[in-house]
Amino acid sequence: MPDLSAKSGYVYCPNCGKAYDAHRHAYCPDCGPGKKGDFGPTGDPNANKKSAGGETRPPKGSGWGPDDPIDPFEPTKPFGEKDTPSNAVVGWLVAVSGPCRGQDYPLHISYNYIGREDGDVIIRGDMNISGHRDSTVVFDDSSNQFYISHVDGKNLLRLNGTPVLNSAELHNYDRVTIGATELVFLGLCGEHFSWGKQDD
Repeated sequence: MPDLSAKSGYVYCPNCGKAYDAHRHAYCPDCGPGKKGDFGPTGDPNANKKSAGGETRPPKGSGWGPDDPIDPFEPTKPFGEKDTPSNAVVGWLVAVSGPCRGQDYPLHISYNYIGREDGDVIIRGDMNISGHRDSTVVFDDSSNQFYISHVDGKNLLRLNGTPVLNSAELHNYDRVTIGATELVFLGLCGEHFSWGKQDD
């Protein structure tokens, strides 16, 4: 019989002489308990850790999950001031022309992706707007400033008639053109108001 490397995990069965992967099987799959009897492959070490939903959970102490005492999981949160609610409205885009004329779109902290089918701002019916991530409006609550930038859209994004090639700062009543839609920007947060400041 050829020698098998100990690193490979393959061993020879002392009964039948066939090689098998000891990492996958506790016994020889050809003649061990279960073949012609009750052989079963090595059990799932997480089998007794099934959650209510049926999915396998990693073992305790691995640093996963909210009930792990070693390293509890903290979900990612949007950046922003400690006292700013993550779902707080910070401004609006209002369609003044195009298929959604008259529709308003609330903006929130961090990125507000604009698309025709999916995103934080969904402008339906304008086939000139990309379905997903055409552009984005960003609110930085550390400076109380708004920015707009082109992402994956196939058409030019315009701010007050000028193409936005990278990013540009937004100011109240700026006109944003995406596809055949023109929007007016209105900011709630700025010089006169911030969610991070508590009124007395």
